[in-house]
Amino acid sequence: ATKMSSLAKVVIRINDTDVLVISLANKSKLPADMKLWLDVGVNSNNTRRYIDVNAIHQRLGDTLCKALLALRSLTGYDYTASFQRKGKVKPLKLLEKDLETQEVMGRMGEQENILNEDVNVLEKFICNLYGHKSISSVNEVQHNNARTKYEDYPGFKDSSFVLYFVFF
Repeated sequence: ATKMSSLAKVVIRINDTDVLVISLANKSKLPADMKLWLDVGVNSNNTRRYIDVNAIHQRLGDTLCKALLALRSLTGYDYTASFQRKGKVKPLKLLEKDLETQEVMGRMGEQENILNEDVNVLEKFICNLYGHKSISSVNEVQHNNARTKYEDYPGFKDSSFVLYFVFF
């Protein structure tokens, strides 16, 4: 696609949001003057629309757009969310405010291995997603949540009891 004329106008007919995410993440690899549109919906129920990928990419910025692929993978797909009761909008809103996580997620598809520092940034993002801004360990968040939930149960003071409920 990068050998196409920069004056090209490309329309992709889709019925899946994955193509929008892929298009946004890879827009910077296409000629800057190329116009990219997605044709979505159907005529029969008046839902057919054209989505201007260039405008969305410009509004969100290249760093956030590159991070969208990793966010999509991390949060799950249309019908199978990875994070309980978090949906898609909350992680996106959180990512929009977090440049460090955007940069880490943007690199994820470009490198063979994920660096330990990057794992730490992602783990902190997940803790923040669950409202624990001062904690950067998912295990610590799980432990604290179990402590809150099960503190009234007999035997709670035994740490193996907490670990049993957190991990099993």
